[in-house]
Amino acid sequence: MRTKGLLLIAASLTVAGALIVGTIGRRTGGGEPPNVIVILIDALRADHVGVYGYERNTTPNLDRFSREAVIFRRAMSQTSWTKPSIPSLFTSLYPTHHGVLEGSSKDTEGHITSDVLQDSLVTMAEEFHDRGYETVAFVHNAQLRGFLGFAQGFDLYEDRAGDADHINASFEDWLDQRAGGPFFTYLHYLDVHWPYQPPAPYDTLFGTYPTDIDFNTDDWKVLREEINDGTVQLGESDRREMVALYDGSLRYLDDRLGRLFSDLRRRGLYDNTLIVVTADHGEEFLEHGKIGHGQSLYRELLWIPLLIKFPGGKWGGEEVEELAELIDVLPTLTDYLGAPAPADIDGR
Repeated sequence: MRTKGLLLIAASLTVAGALIVGTIGRRTGGGEPPNVIVILIDALRADHVGVYGYERNTTPNLDRFSREAVIFRRAMSQTSWTKPSIPSLFTSLYPTHHGVLEGSSKDTEGHITSDVLQDSLVTMAEEFHDRGYETVAFVHNAQLRGFLGFAQGFDLYEDRAGDADHINASFEDWLDQRAGGPFFTYLHYLDVHWPYQPPAPYDTLFGTYPTDIDFNTDDWKVLREEINDGTVQLGESDRREMVALYDGSLRYLDDRLGRLFSDLRRRGLYDNTLIVVTADHGEEFLEHGKIGHGQSLYRELLWIPLLIKFPGGKWGGEEVEELAELIDVLPTLTDYLGAPAPADIDGR
C-alpha cells in the first residue's frame, strides 16, 4: 500500500533508565559468540498471542518458546505499516530520522516507487557483519526489496522467499552449506498478513461462521479497499469469519516456527542462539471501522509481541513491564554482546 502523503508515526514515550539490558544483564565469559536470529511476523498484534492473554490456542510453540525468553509486555512499533517500521528496527532510528516514509509495492504502471534506506545509515546487519558474523536474510514482503536499501550488510538477502515453509527450507539449506562461525539471520514471514488464506486444516481450525464474503478471492486488495471505504459492509458473523482465518494463519505459522526451533535443536544450534521474535505492526478488525493496517495509530496497530531468548535460556520467563520499542532491539543486542551501540541512534 501507499500512504498517499499521510505519514503515520507513533509518538515515543521517554522512560528514564536503561531499557532492556539494564533490566536483564550482559553476556559474560568467553567462548564462541552466540548466533543471532531475528524473526519478524508481519501484521501480528500482540493480543492474538497466547502468552499475551489470547484465549484461542493460536501460538502453542511461541508460548513454549516464551518460557525460555524475556517477555516484553508493553512493546510498541514505531508506526502502523511495514515501509517505515522495518527501517526503524534495522537502524534504531525513528522514521523521521531514517527517512523511509512512503512507498508502494507497485504503482499504476507496474513500477515500484518508494523511499530508499540510505547507504549512509548503519543497519543491524552491518553491525553484525563488521563483528565477523555471516549475515543472511530470507524475506517475503514486496516493500522490502533489496535494491531499496534493505540488503545492505547482508551477505545473502533473498527478498522473494515465499511462505513459511519456503523460508524455513531456504534457511535450513543455507545452514547445511555454511562454513561455520557465528551467523546473524533475519527471517520475515508474511503468512499472517492480509489476505487471511491459510491452507487446510488451518482455514477451519477456529470455526466457520456464515458469510457471503469471499475472503479467498484473488482480488483481495480490492476487497480490503471496499471494506475500508464502506462499499462492502461486514456484519458480526463476517467479522468473526475473518478473525478465525487470521487466527488460522497464525497457527499455521506457529507450527512452522515450532519446526524451525526443532531443527535448530537437532543441529545443536538452539542453545547458543539469541532469538528475537517480534512484529512490525498489528492489525485492525473493525474496532475503529476499518480492517488491515497503515491507516491509523490505535493500540491494535502499535502493540506488538517482543520475546527475546538469550543463549541457554538465561532469564527465561522474566517479564518486563517497562515500555519497549522496536528501535530498542538493536542497541539491546549489541549491548548484550558487549559491543558499543551505533552512534546517534534513538533506541536504548
